[in-house]
Amino acid sequence: MRPFVCALLLAVLLPQPAACSSGALRRLLLPFYSAQIPLSYDEQFPHWRQSSWDDKGIKNAHKNLTQANPSPLLLSLAEAKQTYRLNDWLYFELLSTAIDRILANHTPNEKELALWFFLKESGFHTRMASSGNALYVYAQTEEEVFEVPLVTDEGATFVNLTAIRQHNPESDKSVYLLALPEHPAGRPFSFQLKELPLFPAKETSRDFQFRFQDQPHHLRIQLDQTVVQWMQHYPLIQEGAYFDIPFSPALRASLIPQLKALTANKPPLEVLGLLTAFSRTAFRYQEDIQSFGRSKPMIAEEVLYYPFSDCEDRAALLYALIREFLIVPTIVIAYPNHMTLAVDLPNLGGEFVIHKGRRYFICDPTGSIDGLLLGEPSKWWQTQAFQLIREYK
Repeated sequence: MRPFVCALLLAVLLPQPAACSSGALRRLLLPFYSAQIPLSYDEQFPHWRQSSWDDKGIKNAHKNLTQANPSPLLLSLAEAKQTYRLNDWLYFELLSTAIDRILANHTPNEKELALWFFLKESGFHTRMASSGNALYVYAQTEEEVFEVPLVTDEGATFVNLTAIRQHNPESDKSVYLLALPEHPAGRPFSFQLKELPLFPAKETSRDFQFRFQDQPHHLRIQLDQTVVQWMQHYPLIQEGAYFDIPFSPALRASLIPQLKALTANKPPLEVLGLLTAFSRTAFRYQEDIQSFGRSKPMIAEEVLYYPFSDCEDRAALLYALIREFLIVPTIVIAYPNHMTLAVDLPNLGGEFVIHKGRRYFICDPTGSIDGLLLGEPSKWWQTQAFQLIREYK
């Protein structure tokens, strides 16, 4: 699509608030992860200030924001969202970074109110809330988000984006929802990430040793550190969502050909065995609380980046590899203290669970290095109830 047509389309799609300011445009190049993002905004916008934070003062501040001509910044942000394929959370991070830069000399409350205003004008279903002297930005979501304050209003659930951004989970705080105009057709905020953003890659290499059928193997792979960087403080979302996040181009281009060479002309059972051996023996095990001091589910790229991983992390990696190499129904299942995989591969044998009337044989990506790699006898599989996390058909 030609740039003029693209800009015209974005201008039509964006809400068009009344613009009373006629100031010239200022431009900045905003560092955002590995990208440098060009943004434009009305030169009058940074001069907006607010002294009173009672209901009347906040409503007056909203009026001032509307009159400060937000359209140039909204258009710049929308273009960046499209160019870099940002999901809602990364778009919010970009918006937050821009507000922090443009309003560098403003108070935290002025920044939060501007952040809420631009998120609302971007088309989201939002709420502005206060607690004591602090303001918080909330957005409606239909997804599970953990370890973050939530409020319910008119039957909808709103998540505290300010608390996530500030790494401040004070969920016991009561908040007061402010009576501010909302977007008339605001959409829910999503944390899902089915494709990677198009940030410039920052590649780094890792070496791995593993054994399969008494043979040592060595892999040298390339990873994208930018992926690891934006995942470091990603909100804690539903477990299954981490299994949908794909490999970076750097990882795919280096890992997949090497594993294909090792699995060439092998039957499915041996392919599965080699992939499982890789997930079991190439990494050191450590719980999240020891590695990060908190719960930190990993995507496949992170498992290959960090020196330690646990059962949830290796399940994400093995699940991604099975989808690459095998056409075999696979389920990710969670027990009270363990996450593992099971596959519908009749020749596998060993222990199994029943799912939709079929036997899925256990293929544990974390088990003992010296144990059997597939169908390892452990009778407790059949005696424990499990939760289905993901299913690959």
